[in-house]
Amino acid sequence: MPLGPRSRRWLRATEAWLRADYPVKFPVSVRLAPKVAADPNDTPAARRHGYFGDSYANGRGMIVRISTRKNRTTHQAVETLMHEWAHLRSRRERLKRPHGPLWWRESGRIYEHYMDRGGWERVCRYYKELA
Repeated sequence: MPLGPRSRRWLRATEAWLRADYPVKFPVSVRLAPKVAADPNDTPAARRHGYFGDSYANGRGMIVRISTRKNRTTHQAVETLMHEWAHLRSRRERLKRPHGPLWWRESGRIYEHYMDRGGWERVCRYYKELA
């Protein structure tokens, strides 16, 4: 089942929190797409089903795409957005090692803040503001 309006609102609230607490130095557009195609060199299963999300350069900024089919729950979609945001924050090493040390550092910071240091509560406030 694709993500519904409530899930999309949680994603927008999470995006607002990430933009406020983990800014990047370039424009970012977060888009929802039914399917995010996998790289042609990836596994057959990934090519068949696609990715949960991806991010790529587009002109002067970046685009983050979140799959509305592959992410079956709000939690999955929010985690995918945080995963992709860590890629934006570790962009320097991305071409060499997409999940290298800088990505792990940024991912850890985002997840720890979200889970243990008030990030979730801030997302809840943004969610209420979006009502």
